[in-house]
Amino acid sequence: MVEQLDPIIEAFDLLETGLAVFDKRLQLVRCNPAFRTLRRYPDDLCRPGIALEDLLRFNAQRGDFGAGSVDGLVSERLGEIRRTDRRDIEQRMADGQVLRIRYRRSPSGALVVAMEDTTETSQAERALAASEERYSLVTRATSDGIYDWNVAEDLLFVSDHLRVMMEFDAGLKGSRAWADRVHPDDKALYAQAMRDHFRGDAEALDCEYRLLYADGGYRWIHDRGVGVRDESGRVKRLVGAVRDVTELRQREAEVKAASIRFEEAIEAVSTGFALWDADDRLIVCNSRYRLYFEQLSDIAAPGIRFADLMAVALARGIFPGHENDPAGFLQETFARRARADGLPREQRLVGGLWLQVTDHRTADGGLVSIYSDVTSLKEREAESRRDKEAAEAALAELQRAQAQLIQAEKMASLGQLTAGIAHEIKNPLNFVNNFSRLSAEMMDELSELLAEPISTLPEEPRADANDLIGTVVGNLRKIDEHGRRADSIVKNMLLHARSGDGKRQPVDVNMLAEEAMALAYHGARAADPGFNLTLVRDFDPATGSIEGEPQDLQRVLINLCANGMYAAARHAADAGGEARLSVATRRENDEVILEVHDNGAGVPADVRDKIFQPFFTTKPTGEGTGLGLSMSYDIVRKHGGFLTLEEAVGGGARFRVVLPARGAHASGGTRR
Repeated sequence: MVEQLDPIIEAFDLLETGLAVFDKRLQLVRCNPAFRTLRRYPDDLCRPGIALEDLLRFNAQRGDFGAGSVDGLVSERLGEIRRTDRRDIEQRMADGQVLRIRYRRSPSGALVVAMEDTTETSQAERALAASEERYSLVTRATSDGIYDWNVAEDLLFVSDHLRVMMEFDAGLKGSRAWADRVHPDDKALYAQAMRDHFRGDAEALDCEYRLLYADGGYRWIHDRGVGVRDESGRVKRLVGAVRDVTELRQREAEVKAASIRFEEAIEAVSTGFALWDADDRLIVCNSRYRLYFEQLSDIAAPGIRFADLMAVALARGIFPGHENDPAGFLQETFARRARADGLPREQRLVGGLWLQVTDHRTADGGLVSIYSDVTSLKEREAESRRDKEAAEAALAELQRAQAQLIQAEKMASLGQLTAGIAHEIKNPLNFVNNFSRLSAEMMDELSELLAEPISTLPEEPRADANDLIGTVVGNLRKIDEHGRRADSIVKNMLLHARSGDGKRQPVDVNMLAEEAMALAYHGARAADPGFNLTLVRDFDPATGSIEGEPQDLQRVLINLCANGMYAAARHAADAGGEARLSVATRRENDEVILEVHDNGAGVPADVRDKIFQPFFTTKPTGEGTGLGLSMSYDIVRKHGGFLTLEEAVGGGARFRVVLPARGAHASGGTRR
């Protein structure tokens, strides 16, 4: 069979069509030069007996079949060839060459392969097909009607869609059929648009008008056409498209009506309203919003970003109180907007306006912000708060006055009791003092009377007698000394128990300090016999006197000394060392200064501001009423002076009492 085909194949050697014959085992029998050239095979490759698989492998390795495994590509194509007796393919080479390849199998199983270079033909066919396809797709896919008006011959060609829509023929003689369908009220508009384009005043025919449809109703269309001009500039063809915009116009009208209703609705509400898109740009706001943010009226327009609006607002000082930390204020504001949880937040604006702001997220990611004026509410709250504070202050003052009154009553009762006790003690004390002095005088007389008899006694009895007389006299003198001291204490108790009569009198400051120290010390020793403390006196003799109520001023100094002794003794017991209290007096210009300084633990910094408040005490429960310093402060203030807690060098607490010197003008009691 192959031998019979040889003369035929040799006759095809001169053909431009590439030919190759393979036996039923798909081994090459013969091919012409055109086959090798078109397939770009090397001459030594296309030799009789080479398998088609090897030729295909050469093609695959060269990349003719595209990317992929060489074995896979060869197996795929060889399988396709074996499965069919007829196969036509078109293969595009890497350089753009197009080969049309036909496979035909003979009854004996031989395979004939023919190929042609169809590059130019394929390009032209593809271009034409693509153009026709594009036009067909455009006319089928678009809802627009396409028209082509041959102006010179007055022939109007329309697309299938437009022909059905308007019941037009495929080719219409004259454009009158179109113009007659234009709504009477729109004919002038249509004619003017046509003239403007034909004259060259408009780049294109572009207008909207109503056109009569096949169903007998008018619908709005958008007509846009472009003229094709000849060498003289005259329009010889007009090609264009019309689009039915009736529903679009209806939707626009509905949107406009809805927009008007929406604007009327947001204008009717009593709150500020602002709508922001998903990018946080302003869409719309009502007049009340613009009124609240009047300082931003020049920039609060649709399209502005909220961040830009806030930056300008801060620069213009619209949000008072955030000048020192604008970044923190912005961060907090943006965080709350991001949450958009609908919870109200309050914002104060310049001018005293208070707004309550709530943010709500929309379905499309936007934001609705509602601004309510709560200024009057805030003012009422502030007024209520002031009234409450005033009532609380009045109540506290009343309670303080009541407590002081109760304490005064207690002190008065205690004073009466103290006075009674002192009077009862004073009578027998007078007897003790008087008889001790009388006995001492009598012992002196007895000594004179017995001097001569004693001198005659032997030495030892004489010494015993003189020693006995001396001891008795010494004891009587000690009784007299301590009796006078007890008398001084009783006098001070009577003086302290006696309530002030409100009458001012000259008071010697150094004597006042000495008596207060003595009373406080004896009071501490009476409460604790083991009490021990060093008293340091630094009295300036030039201190002089002041005008005041002695009993009240003594209460102040006794209280300060007693507190200092308590603190010093407690600190010494806890930390070891010597308990010490010093009292100093001096005069500076027209003021007298008394300072009481202890070496205790001092007053903690966090309670220094509370130390003069009624009922405040640093002592353990049950050891102090918290009224001592408060009453002392009031007494000093009543005398036109100051009572302050000063910094103490070396530790402890140092209280300073400043009073007007006698004859100086009182400056009047403001704590400093």
